[in-house]
Amino acid sequence: MQNFRHCEGLRQTQAPPTDERTTVRRLHQHLTYANVVASLALFVALGGSAYAIGAGTIGSREVRDNSLRPRDIDERRLRAQPRVYRRSVTFGIPRGTSTERQVDCKRGDVLLSGSVNPIGNFRDPGIEQLYGAPAHGKHGYLGVFRYGAAGAAGSFGFQVNAVCADRPGR
Repeated sequence: MQNFRHCEGLRQTQAPPTDERTTVRRLHQHLTYANVVASLALFVALGGSAYAIGAGTIGSREVRDNSLRPRDIDERRLRAQPRVYRRSVTFGIPRGTSTERQVDCKRGDVLLSGSVNPIGNFRDPGIEQLYGAPAHGKHGYLGVFRYGAAGAAGSFGFQVNAVCADRPGR
């Protein structure tokens, strides 16, 4: 006991017996409130991370720049972005006539918006009607024009535009 002079107040213990009751008693002595709460917090923290990864709820806000590597990305789960494009038709109509023109998106694509524009002097008194609306079936844009007989002889130009998007994965 020479090496343990500074521990004189401690009692000497023997190696604990290995029977089952003694093991449970030793475990119970170390089972404090702090140990239980720390173990529970560790379980919740690790379980929450695993749930977030498995549920796919980790987004761009949770990822640092340049931290993802190619092996981290499953390309089968990526969603392709739609390609947006514009289709248009330009034409002229003579005075005293009316017409409708439709611009369609490609088959299977979706119309996002459209417009009808005059080309030239919009203040011409001969323009009696000029409007546009999504065509029947929502895959194109319809322009309706009526150019009256008032004003100087000639024709007037119009343009119908459709803004479309393809469906990714087609």
